[in-house]
Amino acid sequence: MRSALAFSLIVCSLSLTSGARAEDREASGGTSIAYEHKGQFGIYSQVGVGYRAIFRYNTNDYCGTNGTSVCTGLAPPFIELGLSYAPLSNVELITDLRLGLTDDFRPDTVTAKAPRQLVLAPGVKFYINDKGSLKWFTTFQVAFDFSDYSSDNVSTSVDLAFRNVNGILIDLHRTFGFYIHFGETIGFVRWLRFEMSGGVGLQARFP
Repeated sequence: MRSALAFSLIVCSLSLTSGARAEDREASGGTSIAYEHKGQFGIYSQVGVGYRAIFRYNTNDYCGTNGTSVCTGLAPPFIELGLSYAPLSNVELITDLRLGLTDDFRPDTVTAKAPRQLVLAPGVKFYINDKGSLKWFTTFQVAFDFSDYSSDNVSTSVDLAFRNVNGILIDLHRTFGFYIHFGETIGFVRWLRFEMSGGVGLQARFP
């Protein structure tokens, strides 16, 4: 009887110890754990810069260079603030708000305020490999561009674009990670615009 009781106590002690170690490992974080994000809300911020090509519909619109129908060059650097919610472990609903960090192009002869990027881009993010703390992801987003290009003689107030962002997320904890991103945007209302962009970001999740 005493032997059976002692054996039971040993088994219980080992089980509690294993559970405590597992909990401590989860709490301490690390990149060897596959964290579960289903049901979590998130906030994130990312910075980046892009390269673009603009094909004007109206020859009177200024796109950065005079006397040409196609303008190419660097887009202004930006910061994006975002909200997310994960209804599934490998799917997030997202909304990005892009703010330009510097002014965009404007003719030298114009004294009106130069445009700055202001873009709202809701969409969905898919994690392609969600088995570890390192995760590949891709997004599908619709971008509403509210940037004011009236100083460039552009009459269209809101542009519409489709956007895809790909990247690698590294979870350091269930509530925190960082990522690199690169993406493509195609806009077609104000003018035909192709843009490639890239940068880095941080994401926090709760609870």
